[in-house]
Amino acid sequence: MALSKSFEKENRFRLGDMEDACETMEALFASFHSGPGDSGRIAEADVLCTPPCVPHQVFGHSVVELRRCSSCSYTADPVTTPSFVLRVYVAEVIDPLRRGVKLAKALRSAFESTDG
Repeated sequence: MALSKSFEKENRFRLGDMEDACETMEALFASFHSGPGDSGRIAEADVLCTPPCVPHQVFGHSVVELRRCSSCSYTADPVTTPSFVLRVYVAEVIDPLRRGVKLAKALRSAFESTDG
């Protein structure tokens, strides 16, 4: 599968253009989710299939975002977003490793981070 062909209408993944690794992984999973010949738009990955497709079975998860005001401690309603890719800032993992924290604990801490 050539991503440039799959995303021809969106003018993405052209030779010489740059997409980051996360965008590429999302595009691949969305394409697998949508099936051959479909553009695999990311929005379609948000639709849960019944029975679940392989990408949803293996990589599908929901991210729950809970925002809290640091001044008054007001907590907004949680927002749940389905996704195939979990984004984590590299520094949230690397900094604890430099302080001697084990990788599994550093990853768990980064995933549980509520800094938004």
